[in-house]
Amino acid sequence: MPEELLKGFGKPQLAMVLSLAGRDKLANADINKVKQGLSEQGFYLQIPPPIENLLKVHLGSDKKD
Repeated sequence: MPEELLKGFGKPQLAMVLSLAGRDKLANADINKVKQGLSEQGFYLQIPPPIENLLKVHLGSDKKD
């Protein structure tokens, strides 16, 4: 992993082993991008999506066109 990532995240810990063999999709990531990252960079970094601001969504739904 790049040194900058290690500085930001600290010492890596094994969280999960997941076989990609025989899979054609993953729940929250594009499997082709995951495989590409693993083969080209040696890792795949998945960042959680931003937290949705439900108040902003609600207020935006009141707009009249």
